[in-house]
Amino acid sequence: MKDETSRSQSAVDTPTPVVVGGESSRRAKRRPKVVLLVLVVLIVVPGAGVAWWFTLGGGQKKPAEQGFATTMEQADVAKATGNNALALQKYDEGIASSKDDGEKTMLTLMKVTLLLDEKKYDEALSVARDADSKWHDTNTAALLGDVYARRGEKDLARDMYHTAINRLDSKAYDYESAKAAYQIKLDGLQ
Repeated sequence: MKDETSRSQSAVDTPTPVVVGGESSRRAKRRPKVVLLVLVVLIVVPGAGVAWWFTLGGGQKKPAEQGFATTMEQADVAKATGNNALALQKYDEGIASSKDDGEKTMLTLMKVTLLLDEKKYDEALSVARDADSKWHDTNTAALLGDVYARRGEKDLARDMYHTAINRLDSKAYDYESAKAAYQIKLDGLQ
């Protein structure tokens, strides 16, 4: 009995040593394997299921839901292969389906640039005016300036480049470089 009392007091005073090769060491060795197995089941299996779903076509998005990057990529490929009609169609689909004004502005800029390249100045002007009336920002004013410049209407182009400069946010990090870019366009009209 004296041994039990001294043993319980010594157990309280000193930590219990780990027995090498004993039962507690075997449990400790098994624990990382169990954690790893749980992680594999929680991460890999659902990931494989999602990949399988997309492989079968169940996760394919409709064209209107494909997103900005996909629309831009498809339009770029169409332009590169000389299919400008398809590129214009992709820009229109992206503009119609996007909920973000920044994306719509970018797609509109690309569409107008393509129309200018095709020398469709009246259609480019119409699209650019519509964009400027909707978003009324620096990019659309500069876009109108580009359209007027390509049409040979230098006074209107100059006015729109000045408007673009006036619409710049003077606190923006790129204010000086944007202002300089528009000034270069203005100087090119002389």
